[in-house]
Amino acid sequence: MPIAFLLLSVIVPLLLACVPVAIEFLRARDPIAGPPRAWAAVAALGAAFLAGVVPIIGRWPEFPPVSAEEWLLSIALAAVVLALLDAVLPSRWWSALLVSIGMVALAYVITQGPLASASRRWGEGSTRLLWFAGVMAALVVPAVLVRSGTRAAPHGGSIFALGIVTAGTIACYVLAGSAKFAQLESLVGLGLLPLWLAAMVRRPWTLHFGFPVLFGLLHGTLWSYAAFYTEMPLSAAILGVLAPVSVAAARLPGVPKRISVTFGLQAGVALAMIGAAVILVAMNRPESADSPYDAAY
Repeated sequence: MPIAFLLLSVIVPLLLACVPVAIEFLRARDPIAGPPRAWAAVAALGAAFLAGVVPIIGRWPEFPPVSAEEWLLSIALAAVVLALLDAVLPSRWWSALLVSIGMVALAYVITQGPLASASRRWGEGSTRLLWFAGVMAALVVPAVLVRSGTRAAPHGGSIFALGIVTAGTIACYVLAGSAKFAQLESLVGLGLLPLWLAAMVRRPWTLHFGFPVLFGLLHGTLWSYAAFYTEMPLSAAILGVLAPVSVAAARLPGVPKRISVTFGLQAGVALAMIGAAVILVAMNRPESADSPYDAAY
């Protein structure tokens, strides 16, 4: 791996992700300052992904985008804006409605933009409608359930579970023959790393505003790309895109609110779901290491 590529796609995104987390970590040391604010988690994940996406795809995207991979920068920017709005606006019904409408609108744009060529294979009539509804749900529903889980477990356990999901997703992409997807997903992991370290030391950490929106949209977008532009088994893609809902295991009835319990439960469910996806991909591994996505774009 060239040093310049390593610097731009790994080191710089990681350092940028550390900055907002460090700012809020230091501010929260003051007992009267309150817990770290929600914008820091959004900024960490957003900075890591936005900083690394252009070096990984290898060129500055045109506008309007002309290929699926060029859409990623625009999608990430829109997702960051929505997540920041969710993080900084007052927690009221109208702000939740605004962000929800924005998420649905962005999911619709994804189906009509980068997934437009794939959608031609969705058939017609009710079959096409089912595919459309499924992709829309895959992009929106995980974010809602991640919000529920991080509200119940505002500590490093939620981030650790999502880190397991991210690591397993990278393994799925590698096994499916797409190093580029694995590199893009690694940006999500780089955004999670400083956040997890800080949340393990200083609890609680405000995670249920903003951060679930951004993580859900980025994770869902990459999995939807993989489902239609690589030789990824559909069953594995469904498990992979839904794996973040493992964080919501902390909200199951009867689960004690002790950190040790919720930490282990979230991690166990995440490992089971993404582990099953990895096994499915490994069992259906393409003979060629070349990705049809890379060939098409």
